[in-house]
Amino acid sequence: MAYSRADFAGRGVLARVRFAVSTDLHGEARILFDELFELDADGRAARLRALGADSTLAYEVASLLNAASRSGDFLKLLPSEAGGGLGETLIAGRYRIVRPLGSGAMGDVYLASDLQLERSVALKFLRPAAAVADPTTVARFRAEARAAARLDHPHAATVYDSGETDDGRLFIVMAYYAGETLRERIARAPLAPRDALKIAAQVASALAAAHAAGIVHRDVKPANVLFDAEGAARLADFGIAKLLVDADVVTRDAAVGTPAYMSPEQTRGDAVDAGIDLWALGVMLHEMLTGHRPRGGATAETRNKTLESFDTGVCALLDALLHDDRAKRPTSATAVRDALDALAAANAAAVRPRLPEVGRGALPNPLTRLIGRDRELVVAHALLTDSRLLTLTGPGGTGKTRLSIELASRVRGAYPDGVWFVPLAEIAKSALVPWSVAQVLGVSHSGSVPPIDRVIAALSTRRALLVLDNMEHVLEAAPFVAKLLAECPTLSVLATSRAPLAIQGEQTFSVLPLATPIAGATDIGASDAVQLFVNRARAVKPSLVLDDESLEAVAEICRRLDGLPLALELAAARATLLSPRAILARLATSTELLRADSVDRPARH
Repeated sequence: MAYSRADFAGRGVLARVRFAVSTDLHGEARILFDELFELDADGRAARLRALGADSTLAYEVASLLNAASRSGDFLKLLPSEAGGGLGETLIAGRYRIVRPLGSGAMGDVYLASDLQLERSVALKFLRPAAAVADPTTVARFRAEARAAARLDHPHAATVYDSGETDDGRLFIVMAYYAGETLRERIARAPLAPRDALKIAAQVASALAAAHAAGIVHRDVKPANVLFDAEGAARLADFGIAKLLVDADVVTRDAAVGTPAYMSPEQTRGDAVDAGIDLWALGVMLHEMLTGHRPRGGATAETRNKTLESFDTGVCALLDALLHDDRAKRPTSATAVRDALDALAAANAAAVRPRLPEVGRGALPNPLTRLIGRDRELVVAHALLTDSRLLTLTGPGGTGKTRLSIELASRVRGAYPDGVWFVPLAEIAKSALVPWSVAQVLGVSHSGSVPPIDRVIAALSTRRALLVLDNMEHVLEAAPFVAKLLAECPTLSVLATSRAPLAIQGEQTFSVLPLATPIAGATDIGASDAVQLFVNRARAVKPSLVLDDESLEAVAEICRRLDGLPLALELAAARATLLSPRAILARLATSTELLRADSVDRPARH
C-alpha cells in the first residue's frame, strides 16, 4: 500500500514536513518504521491512524514505507514471477540467457553468455509491468545505463552495453560478478576491522568517481556492493541515481532509496547532494563492524558505546559521517576514502596473524590448458557461490581434478586467506585426511595437539577455500569435513569424488565426459573431445597435420573412448609414433595403448 499527501492533508502540516522535521522526530520516525515494516498493509494503515493528531510524524513514517516499496536489492532472491519466459533466448543476436540471477527494484537480472566475446555477463531487463505502471521507470532505467556507463572505475560495476529487444524490453549488459554481496557477507558475521575499512575505502573511491561525474547514487547499501573475482568491492545499481546533468529524469521523487540507509534530509524529501551517499556509507561501515545498523535516533554517545572495542579513529569517522547536521558531515568522498585508508594502515598492527604465505599459492599449476569446460565452470562457480560445500562427482577420468583446479584458480580472489589444494589420491586411510590437510596448511607439527584441532584452530576465522581432491576412497573422512565446516563459518570446501560425501548442505555437480562428434557430422573440429585430442597430440608432435581422413579417425577415437578426457590424453600421447588411424586400429583390439607412462600421473588413474 502506498500513501499520498492527500492522506495527511487538512491539518496544515505539509509545509512543515519538508523543512522543519526535527532530529528527534526523525529518530522517532525511524523507530516506528522498523515496527511498521514487519506488518501487512492493513496493520500499517491501522498503526498510522493510531498516531492521531501528530500527522507530521505519520507522514514521515509513511514516506519511509513508500521509499522502501520503491527500492530493492540489486540481486535479491527472485520472486516466482521473475522468470519472464526468457529461457535460453538469444538477445540482440549475441547474448544467450543461461539462468536467472536476481531481481531489483525495476527489473530482473539474468546470467548470460556473450557469444561474440566468449564471456559471462549479467543482463538486467526492465520489467514490462514496471514500465506500464510508471512511465518514469523507463527514464530511470535508461538513466542507470547512462550513469553507470560514465564510470570507468575498478570499484564500480562495469556496464558493457544497453539496448532493446525485438518485443520492446529494455536491457543493460553488465559485467558478471559471481561472488556474494556484502549483505550476505555481513549476515554470516561482522567483518574484521581490516576488511571493513578496506571495503568501505573501495566504495568511497567509487563514490568519489561518481560524484566527480555529477552522479549521486542515493541507494548505497550492502546489497548493492558486489565482489569480483579478485575480491574487490564493486558498487552497483544506479537505478535511482540522481544525475546532476539529467536532473529532470529522477528528481520528481527525492525521497527514494532504502530507508535504513537514508539521511534525515533524504527521508524528508529535501534536495539532496553527494553527502547522502556518505551518510549511507557510514551506516554500512557501522553494520560491517557490528553486524547491525545504528539504532534509529541513536546519538553519537550510544553509537560509541556499541563501538567501544574499536579504534577511536573509527568512532570519530562514524560520528562525522552520521552527524545529524549535514553541514558538519564530510563533503568529499575522496577525503573519506583517504581517512579510511589511514585507519586501515593504523590498524595493520592489530591484524590477526595469517597462515603461512606459501599456502596462498597452494594450487597446482597445470602445464596444459583446459578445453571444453566453459559451461561447467559457469555452473560450478555459481554453485560454489551459493554453497560452502561443492562436490564434483563423476566416473574416473572425466576431468574432475582439472576442473576443480581451474575453478579454484578463478575464484581465489574471493578467499583472501588462501585457496589450499589437498591431494588425497595417494592417501591409504581416511584417518590420514586431517593430517594431510594440516600438512598442506603448514600446521602439522604442533606437539600432541590432534591434527583436526590444529586445522580448526588455523581456519576458524579465515575466509579460505579447501580443495579436497579424490575423496572417493576416503569417504569415511566425511565427518571431518562436516566438522570443519561447522567450526569454521567462513571456510568453503570444493571436493572431487566419484561419489557424494553425503554431508548436510552439500551441493553436487556431475562432471560428464566431453561431447563427441556425431557420425557423419561435417563440423568434426568443433567437438570438445576432438579439440582436446588434437591439442594434446600436437603437444607431443607439433608437426602433426590432419587431413579429412585423419580427422575422421580422431572423431572415431573420441567416440570409441566415450569422450573421457583422461583416455583421450593417454591415446593422444601415442601420436609421437602412431598416426590417428594407427591409434584407432590399436584401440580396436586392445586398451593397452592407454597405459599411463607419465611419471607424474597418480597411480589410481
